[in-house]
Amino acid sequence: MDGLALIYPDVALEAQYMQMLQDWRSTAESMFPFVLDFDPSDFPALITKLRNCSLGIDLPPGFVPHTTLWLVDQQSAILGVVNIRHYLDDKLRHRGGHIGYGIRPSQRRRGLGTKMLALALNHAKTMGLDSVLLTCDKANIASDKVIQNNGGKLDSEEVVDGTMIQRYWIEVPK
Repeated sequence: MDGLALIYPDVALEAQYMQMLQDWRSTAESMFPFVLDFDPSDFPALITKLRNCSLGIDLPPGFVPHTTLWLVDQQSAILGVVNIRHYLDDKLRHRGGHIGYGIRPSQRRRGLGTKMLALALNHAKTMGLDSVLLTCDKANIASDKVIQNNGGKLDSEEVVDGTMIQRYWIEVPK
């Protein structure tokens, strides 16, 4: 897993991004994090939108500033996406937390989620976050394992909209 890095979204990686989306769409499963649902048809506009979200510009009501990063390998293939919220509001404290992430379906079961979250925690440190909240559906065993592999401590469980949600806190490495 050497050679993996988190990078800011880059217009030069449009083909790789579209390949990742197609990989996801071929499974008919939901894509995570939520930014993967943004319209990519005008790719430069998508990259601008993601940059603006990080700067807190033109955010929809109820959204907080959030930074999106792509996990890439040495060939610049996009393996996953992570989204870091700069702070929490009441809604994110219940479901969502600071960090959301997803590994493209064809690249799962290789430890990439654990590596991507570790890299995201390092990035969170540069953003001034000392601890981060992550939430996951209790039924999502893979996400639960990724969080625990990165030091996640179960804080609570609660049914939200009919789904059992687990809340984990992770102390950001110094």
